[in-house]
This record gives sequence, C-alpha cells and structure tokens, in this order.
Amino acid sequence: MNISRKCNQDAVYWANPVADGYGGHSYDTQQAIKVRWEDKQELYIDAFGKERISTSIVYYPSDFSLNGYMHLGTVADFDSSADLTNPEVLENCFAINKIDKSPNVKGTTFLVKAWL
Repeated sequence: MNISRKCNQDAVYWANPVADGYGGHSYDTQQAIKVRWEDKQELYIDAFGKERISTSIVYYPSDFSLNGYMHLGTVADFDSSADLTNPEVLENCFAINKIDKSPNVKGTTFLVKAWL
C-alpha cells in the first residue's frame, strides 16, 4: 500500500524538540506536510511505559520526531500574532507521544504511525 496517496490532509509539523534549559523546548521551523489524520481514541503504551489514550492518530510516509508537535490544518489557521516557534502554547497543537514504523513487503518504503 502506498500511504502517500492516502495523505491528503494538511498538517503543520514541528520536529526535533531540544530542551531549552528553562523547562521548555525549541523546535525546528514548522513544516507544512500532507498526512492521513484520524481523530481516534486508542489505548497505547508511550515511550516511558505509561498507558495513555490518544486523541488522534496520524499516518505519514516519512519519519516523525518523538515529542514533536502537530496541528491539523495550515499555518493560516493561527492568529497573525501567534508565536509559531513554540507549538507547546498554540491551540490545537498536539505532542507526538508514540511512533511506530512498518515497512512494506519489499522494505523499500515505510508507514509511520504517530499517536498524539
């Protein structure tokens, strides 16, 4: 299955969280990407072994950063005065709490699944 053909929803993605030394994080500049986004509650185990319930599950043909952030929509959804460098304080942005990668049969492409 080629997941790229199913990824037709706009999303904004902030990758590579790095601790800023003050209790927060800094992120790479936001990227506009195309994903398959499902608002779905699903029980999962996060990277720390804690049971959690997702608010959404996102599918993408490339890798995500654990603890990166995502928003369903575009940058235009945010107020012009919004600080787009910090997704932690933006409305309707969600942290990526778990990532799974599954290869196709030939091992040439991957389906990446992220729980938010």
